[in-house]
Amino acid sequence: MYLDRKGDKLYLEIPRDSVRALYFLSLATGLGSNPIGLDRGSEQGEWVARFDRDGGRVLMVLENWKYRSSAINNPSHARTVAEAFPPSTIAALPIVAEEGGRFLVDATDFAYHDWVNVAGTLAGDEEGSYAV
Repeated sequence: MYLDRKGDKLYLEIPRDSVRALYFLSLATGLGSNPIGLDRGSEQGEWVARFDRDGGRVLMVLENWKYRSSAINNPSHARTVAEAFPPSTIAALPIVAEEGGRFLVDATDFAYHDWVNVAGTLAGDEEGSYAV
């Protein structure tokens, strides 16, 4: 990860196409009010993320590992399960540089997204209007 403080940008170096990484989402700090439910360290989910190049972008794809075929020798069944529970593409990160099979992508918009829906939770509890 590289932080450009002057340009307010966050860049990620992806070491190669179709690389996988663990993606863990949680709240670093809490709101200080338990009834609202935005507690420090609360787990929001964990996934295996895959980074696939597609033209001038690298797609961040959350693989669905919760559902797998138990029929090891039946490719049709495995395909049916994969199609019924597909992966999710959650970001298309623009490539800003490429060298030796590595990619440097702009992850600023991805990082500044309210993935936990803090603003929506606060608005739903009539705690005011907020935005990132």
